[in-house]
Amino acid sequence: MKTNAFSFSQQLHLAMLPHAGHTLIVDNEIMLGDNLAGAENSISNEAGNWIASGYPFKISFTLLLFCRQGRMRIRVNLNDYVMAAGDLLLLLPNSIGECLEISEDCRAAIIAFSNIDYIPKIELDKLLMQKVDVSNHYKVSLDAHDTQEFVALYTQLWEKMENPRYTPFKSVIINSYVQIFFCNVLSIVLSQTASGPELPKSRSMQMYDRFIKEVRRHYARERSISFYADRLCVTPKYLSQVIYRVSGRYAGDWIRDYVIFEAKALLKSGEYTVQQVSEMLHFPNPSFFGKYFKASTGLSPLKYRNG
Repeated sequence: MKTNAFSFSQQLHLAMLPHAGHTLIVDNEIMLGDNLAGAENSISNEAGNWIASGYPFKISFTLLLFCRQGRMRIRVNLNDYVMAAGDLLLLLPNSIGECLEISEDCRAAIIAFSNIDYIPKIELDKLLMQKVDVSNHYKVSLDAHDTQEFVALYTQLWEKMENPRYTPFKSVIINSYVQIFFCNVLSIVLSQTASGPELPKSRSMQMYDRFIKEVRRHYARERSISFYADRLCVTPKYLSQVIYRVSGRYAGDWIRDYVIFEAKALLKSGEYTVQQVSEMLHFPNPSFFGKYFKASTGLSPLKYRNG
């Protein structure tokens, strides 16, 4: 039942996860990893490439990252999060992440799994009905009771997955526990959403939010401001003015950064050539992609990939 982290990471693109310490992998379906036991498994000193890489990565699996102690600073889809004790971050497939900082005393646990069917769809539908954006990621803060329950469930799942006695039922057990984890997390999201009235957003902020959502959906194919202006039924000039007024950055900068963020992740994955990345991001040819990438990073795609 237990296998090494390297083969699992190759097949599920989990090479970025900390697998130097306490790790359990079951049939390439689910991975549990943590350093909760103590300093001998310190993430800051012995973690895998995910902690020490210094570059973005794209995941094709679903991940729950729980911070038990200390502090982490994570960037997900160009949004920065500070993870402190009791914080839990949900990442759905196709998220792009980067670990920017981690404290020496950080203690964390990770649950990663490949089967999207484990996610309770009915609960996600409830969130969407309430207009909660969980399209790629969501962060919640657990109180003392929820923290204790998370650690207990995590420990129970680990013990059952490691015990050969439960091998015939492993898929049912994984599904059941993941459902419980998600129902707990999503119930917290729902309760936090319903805890108070949402302050009305200005028209400029509403347009900024809509712009960012459109960029997330289309940046791999569309890089012109006019495309997004048409989607929002405004002129390119007006869109640029609004985005700059709200964020202090130009619309073109946001589009470029999403493209470059994914390009870096794909290049550093080691799975794709420069030409393949160029095609995946729908550039007309590798030469055009190379000029676009170098103008933003100062490096050619090949030099960045091999650096």
